Amino acid sequence: MNAKDYSRRNFIRRLVGGGAAITGAGIFIQGCQGDNNSSTKTDSGSAPVSADPCSDFSGVSAAELEKRKKFGYVDKTPEEGKACHNCGLFIPWEKEKTCGGCLLFKGPVHTDGYCMQWAAKAQPA
Repeated sequence: MNAKDYSRRNFIRRLVGGGAAITGAGIFIQGCQGDNNSSTKTDSGSAPVSADPCSDFSGVSAAELEKRKKFGYVDKTPEEGKACHNCGLFIPWEKEKTCGGCLLFKGPVHTDGYCMQWAAKAQPA
């Protein structure tokens, strides 16, 4: 090997070329995974798609679904007077009256749902 083989320019050229090859291989492998049209198909590791908007977790990551569990979210409140619809963290949906969202986690929540972080809505002055 001569001194030219150890130049900074050659090093950078090989580094960039190797990075491009690795990126291309990653894209190729990801594209070869195919399309699975089963009824339990998920988007990006999320829950199965459902016809009920309150149970549609498509687009909700596994981490967000785990967060719901950690907060103890359930679709039907076990505590009288404490439900998502009267919680200060509830985000009502205009088009769907039976479900909405929550400031703590992503995905739909039932208006009659509940979690351990329930907080009373602030009363207008």
